[in-house]
Amino acid sequence: MSFLRNKLFRWKEKQRISKTEWPELVGKDAEEATTIIDKEHPGLKIQIIPENSFVICTLEENRVRIFVNRQQTVIRTPHIG
Repeated sequence: MSFLRNKLFRWKEKQRISKTEWPELVGKDAEEATTIIDKEHPGLKIQIIPENSFVICTLEENRVRIFVNRQQTVIRTPHIG
């Protein structure tokens, strides 16, 4: 029985961390997007990046970049990486 319980626990763990992008946040306010991402994945490093800014393309498993326009509206799908 414990084998089955461990397997079920791992499956639930994987489900919890499976979301890596938030397309539903495009068009939302940056502050609202930050709140939603932080609620779903506490501990992620969230960066607000102005439109057309230069960024270094390094992969970080604990970072989400939120690209915004001048009105602080999300313009690209935020994702982990």
